[in-house]
Amino acid sequence: MTVWENSGRGRALTDDVWVHYGFAGTGMWISPRQQGRAVLLADKLCCTRDRQPLTEIRNAFREVPFG
Repeated sequence: MTVWENSGRGRALTDDVWVHYGFAGTGMWISPRQQGRAVLLADKLCCTRDRQPLTEIRNAFREVPFG
C-alpha cells in the first residue's frame, strides 16, 4: 500500500499538495486542486544515507511547481 502525506509543512500555500517518498530518495507530489504533479528521481544511497541534503533539495524542488 502506498502512503501519501500532506506536504504542506510550513507553507499554507501547499496544504493541498500530497507526497510519497521512496526509500532511495525519489519523491512524487500531486495536487488535485492545482491539477499538478511532479516527480523527482534521486538515489541518495549511492553517496550517503544522511537525509538532510536530500530534504533540502526536495523542499526546493516542491516549491517550483507548487510554491
